[in-house]
Amino acid sequence: MAPADFAQGSGTTQFFSSTSTTFTVADYGSFDVYIRKKCASGSVSGWSSRFQVSVDGSSSDCSAPVSLDMYTGSNPYKFMWYPGTQFSFYDVEYGPTGFTIGEGTRLRTNDAYTYDAILHQGTTYDFYVRGNCGGTKFSNWAGPRSVYAAVDCNLSVPCTAPTNLYAYKTSSTELNYTSVGHGSISYEVSVSSSNTTNTGNILSVSSPNGGLYRSSGYSGINYLWIRGKCVNNQFTAWAITQVQ
Repeated sequence: MAPADFAQGSGTTQFFSSTSTTFTVADYGSFDVYIRKKCASGSVSGWSSRFQVSVDGSSSDCSAPVSLDMYTGSNPYKFMWYPGTQFSFYDVEYGPTGFTIGEGTRLRTNDAYTYDAILHQGTTYDFYVRGNCGGTKFSNWAGPRSVYAAVDCNLSVPCTAPTNLYAYKTSSTELNYTSVGHGSISYEVSVSSSNTTNTGNILSVSSPNGGLYRSSGYSGINYLWIRGKCVNNQFTAWAITQVQ
């Protein structure tokens, strides 16, 4: 198993003896899965055809937002929607028309709207919205709603390092992090044993909030590093916090 379109042999292999198993992934998106059988003789069958799995964190416990729309009577434009149920907060993901969830730019807001999307004049975008139902539960994604940007929006927003960074372990092998992004179109995260030198693997992610998985575990003292990628493809300074 690995993110969609990976080359077989470069993914994660898991052995199991029953008819089902589970995988832990570090971020939302589409994943490809191949299965083969080990025979009693010790030989193995050929690999199955590809199964593609979409992981978006959704739960059936609450209904998705409805009536997605964009208000163009202001600059910046406003993405807006009707809640549909009571939510703690919302995730908005947007990108050029036809993008796949997990590959767009993700925003988080406490309101049933956001003015924070960075839009380029002359581009058609799709956007999706989901609501948080409490804890780690989210509604299904609503959308896409296709919208056209007749003007530039938020291109002059200063692109600065994420703030309010907090990271904590949810198990010996997993951690979550939250922060507030400022003008970034995507982010890079890393976990290091040092708060002065980033020695960890750097991962590209779409949101300033998320989870990370390490099969070898997070033992000892660790530090979460995150920085934003700006519209001009430059990066902000790193924000750093100790993992709790």
